[in-house]
Amino acid sequence: MSARLTATQNKVRLIAIFLFTVVLALAFQWFKAGVLSNNSSVVSQAETLDSSLFIGLRHASAAEVRAALPEAVGKPTLLDFSSKLCHDCKRMAPILNQLVPKYPNLYFRKIDVLTDAKKAPAIFRTFKPVSVPMLVFIDPNGNIRNVLYNYQKPETIAAAITKLERQSAAVRPKKTSSKTAPLSN
Repeated sequence: MSARLTATQNKVRLIAIFLFTVVLALAFQWFKAGVLSNNSSVVSQAETLDSSLFIGLRHASAAEVRAALPEAVGKPTLLDFSSKLCHDCKRMAPILNQLVPKYPNLYFRKIDVLTDAKKAPAIFRTFKPVSVPMLVFIDPNGNIRNVLYNYQKPETIAAAITKLERQSAAVRPKKTSSKTAPLSN
């Protein structure tokens, strides 16, 4: 009888742990929704970028991004953090090789987290990627606009690039004429 009681107690414990985990996840989602709706500064940022995007990536400021990627300043940018040992990275490589040439205004940089850490330490200090594959979409001013984790379908990547280009067109400063207005007395 004691063995049966132990089995029943184990089932009750497992069910309690499961229910506690579900309640904890729901409480986190409720808290996150409350923070985003109550904090006006977060809400204004949330319109352009969801804070949940930065789970595996450091939220770098635009100035930090521009300093780490000076060759990309003024261009919409796509960073591909990957690894030669990653299966999903290998699956996404041909997709990116096919898509990127279709967007001539896009600055694209593939970064292997195993071999490029010593070649580009500023990029790793700025973004601190913790998972691969990871695609980081940056507007011409250096603001991170989107992050895609894990394997993504070609349609998803193409839609994200198109959205980045649309956002970039809206972000770019308008050219002003070189003529100056005469001074009035």
